[in-house]
Amino acid sequence: MHQSPLIVAIIVFVVIALFVGPVMLARPSPRDRQLERLRRCAASRGIRVELVSLPPEARGLQDDLPVARYRLAPPKGAVVPAAPALLRRHPERGFELLRPLTIAGEALAADLAEELLALPETVQVVELDERGAAVYWRERGDEARITALAGQLERIFGIWLQSGRMQ
Repeated sequence: MHQSPLIVAIIVFVVIALFVGPVMLARPSPRDRQLERLRRCAASRGIRVELVSLPPEARGLQDDLPVARYRLAPPKGAVVPAAPALLRRHPERGFELLRPLTIAGEALAADLAEELLALPETVQVVELDERGAAVYWRERGDEARITALAGQLERIFGIWLQSGRMQ
């Protein structure tokens, strides 16, 4: 039985596609490579990166997808305030304080206002607690953005530590 050259070519093409397809799918996309560069840069600056859900009180109706949390640990020996702080970006009002809902919390939000406004637009939540300063965000930018973010996290944490000393 003699096979047509067209049939043989189709069979060869299908066999090659079966081997090459999975290999091509396993390759990281340009976005995956960019995220890996950002996360390596963050790690080199002492920032721990995790994919997490937003804190419950900061979630909206469509915030079920995981976001990146970039957390900078507190300096060794730092005495952190007793009340953790959580701020969420509001589309029209900027960052709003979710906790602590106290006069001291409102003063902290005012002290942080300049630094918060300088954060990337994709930062959704800022969290300050005994584990350090963290931003929850949709990662954008390049290594320079991460370097700037590390400095911002240090300044935000410093303001929070100072606010705890004044209480």
